[in-house]
Amino acid sequence: MSTINIPEKLLHNLLNETDDFAVKTVTEGRGGPFGASIHVYDMKIGEVTQIGEVEANAVLLTGMGSAHAEDQALNPETIDALKGYLRGLETTEGCCVVMSSSGQSCPACHSKQEILARDLIEEGLIKEGQFVVTYGATYKDTADIAGFNDAPYHVDMQKSRADRMIDHQDQGVADIPQAVADIFEKSDQAVAVIAMPDGMLIEGGDNRAHDMMATPEVSAIRNAARIQKSNGAQTPWDLGKATLYTSTKTPGPLGYAECQWANVTQWVSVDHDRADMWATQEAKGIENDRFFNVIAAQNYNLSGATLYVKRLEPFENKAQHTWKRKLESEADPDSLLYNGIDCD
Repeated sequence: MSTINIPEKLLHNLLNETDDFAVKTVTEGRGGPFGASIHVYDMKIGEVTQIGEVEANAVLLTGMGSAHAEDQALNPETIDALKGYLRGLETTEGCCVVMSSSGQSCPACHSKQEILARDLIEEGLIKEGQFVVTYGATYKDTADIAGFNDAPYHVDMQKSRADRMIDHQDQGVADIPQAVADIFEKSDQAVAVIAMPDGMLIEGGDNRAHDMMATPEVSAIRNAARIQKSNGAQTPWDLGKATLYTSTKTPGPLGYAECQWANVTQWVSVDHDRADMWATQEAKGIENDRFFNVIAAQNYNLSGATLYVKRLEPFENKAQHTWKRKLESEADPDSLLYNGIDCD
């Protein structure tokens, strides 16, 4: 798909920078062994411009199960800076947005990359194929060395709805707990609700005017993790097999994958008089079911994708080996391995 000829040496240099930054993250105890960055490459002059900062996994720092390096790099300020830079060019012909990630992106991060790419295309800032994602460590590398295992979550999304690890139910507003129904009935905007095992209800609204990834479903999950972190939970990203109530009848890959990372095991689509108006469409120009299939696909760069994804080899993978040594020195290494839903 990609039509931009980017020098391999440049791509490797950018990738190695993310790995070096991730080593620092591990040694400082901020998160796992992953780094990511965003650049714009201009083929006409052979120059690359960094947008924002190199970012790293911040799960331990933030308490968010999906605060991966790519998620941190795709923060609202950097996205605004990227758009401003592209708008300031005389032409984006021959330019390419390059996202480097030391590890293969999980479905949640892959969804966020696609959401941004489609938004840039919608605004006329790039064309399809002008957003390239490179990575070094595969799912298998990460599982074997660092102990994280993203592959089952990707495989799960390829299954039929009935066979997936997250139970999806359709219920009328009269059939859900009254306290949850009251939230939907009293709200004046799209809302999603996380029902925790202890009965606590945590709301999330549609905050995409500020952060294009902050759908009601994502916002509710983030709010629940923040509350757990503020209450001193050792693993605030683990919502303990919580239930998500939402107006969205067809889950998109972002909301679904965020549930995987947060250990939300039930998705309830609530039918009410504003459900159609409040349902989340995650990405521009594509319905959730089709978008889900794009992200769940076994191989990248197939029909429907707007990104061009490329693995770079060889890759030294220093951060993951640093992380492995860290785990070996920990009294309770399992406390640092924050995979979401138990997929064993």
